[in-house]
Amino acid sequence: QNLSLRSAGLRVLQAQQNLSIVAGKRYPQQQAVSGSAGVKRLSDNSMDHIPLLHDNFASYSLGFGLAWEADFWGKFRRLVQQASAELDASVGGYDDAMVALISEVAQNYLMLRTYQQRLRIAHENLDLQAKSVEISSAKVEAGATSELDFDQAKTLLHNTEASVASFELSLQQMK
Repeated sequence: QNLSLRSAGLRVLQAQQNLSIVAGKRYPQQQAVSGSAGVKRLSDNSMDHIPLLHDNFASYSLGFGLAWEADFWGKFRRLVQQASAELDASVGGYDDAMVALISEVAQNYLMLRTYQQRLRIAHENLDLQAKSVEISSAKVEAGATSELDFDQAKTLLHNTEASVASFELSLQQMK
């Protein structure tokens, strides 16, 4: 369904057809066959002195014509070489388009897997930071630490929640 790959494939087919056309120009381009047959009756007084010609005289003719331009200077040979080079170039263009498509698919796959891994790690961090908030809250209630530690733990928890939402959004965009 990739349009650039499809158009590169069509260019290859076009170059193949062009090579076939150019290669065909090395052979005769016009052929003609003609023939005729006929019987001619000679009059009795015109050929009386020639024996055996008093009967019918048959005439037959056959013709064949063939025309093509001789390749003395290599014009057609060079045209074939040029068309062959153009075919090779179009095949190379197709290969380039295929490599670019495969590269893009691989890159998107790696990005998708990276976002999935980051999201999994962010969920693990979220669980750990929620426990850290509970511990900080218990320490503040016990008077073992200040409110600052509790606020920092909550800030880290909220930042991680925001990054989880960001990773989920990026993952949805990749699909």
